[in-house]
Amino acid sequence: MTAGLTQRQAEERKLMQKNPHLLDVLLAKERTIESKLRTTLAVINTSAAVGAFGFALIKFFEGNELATDLGWFLLFCALIIALYGVKRFIHYRYESDSIKKHRADLADLVE
Repeated sequence: MTAGLTQRQAEERKLMQKNPHLLDVLLAKERTIESKLRTTLAVINTSAAVGAFGFALIKFFEGNELATDLGWFLLFCALIIALYGVKRFIHYRYESDSIKKHRADLADLVE
């Protein structure tokens, strides 16, 4: 094993020698995750708009039972979608940070 390298770093260096395009693969993964992050944020924003519409239905049509029920339904759906979106956002953010760290480690080994 090379002096100053841990076993993991030595294994990664061997892997880089076998597959020199590994950094390109990690960059592609990083771009994919960033795209998923943007899509998830768009879903959360859309959910907020649906919730606002549901709230407007409840407020402006207080006497109409159908409109009020529809408003509550939209608010409930928006809440579920927003919570799921936040969960996915946290997951993708963690995955993105992990890939960035791994890519930086590999870039240091290549130098």
